[in-house]
Amino acid sequence: MLEAVSYIFIIYLFIYFIPSAIGYKKPNAKWIIGVNVLLGWTVIGWIIAMIWAVRKESKPDRSIEANQKRINKALQELEDSHKRGALSDIEYQIKRREIIFGPEEEKSGATEKIS
Repeated sequence: MLEAVSYIFIIYLFIYFIPSAIGYKKPNAKWIIGVNVLLGWTVIGWIIAMIWAVRKESKPDRSIEANQKRINKALQELEDSHKRGALSDIEYQIKRREIIFGPEEEKSGATEKIS
């Protein structure tokens, strides 16, 4: 009888720590293991830890960083050209605004008369 209880307890522990085993390589592994250990006995805590462990992680949006680097590089090149005297102050301000905010749209088509 004691042997059967021991096997059941071992199986219970194995099932109890499945979320921790799945999530141990995740960036938030400490939180997954903490929820599993502290709240896994509530079943709801175990389910939350399991969902958290198997959930696919979203990748950070690198396009924003790449765009910011591109803008910074263009601004630096523009500033270098201005310092060398290749651009006047007005040309520098216009091109700087275009780099930061994008080129201005043509305004000639916006003032058409409606018949």
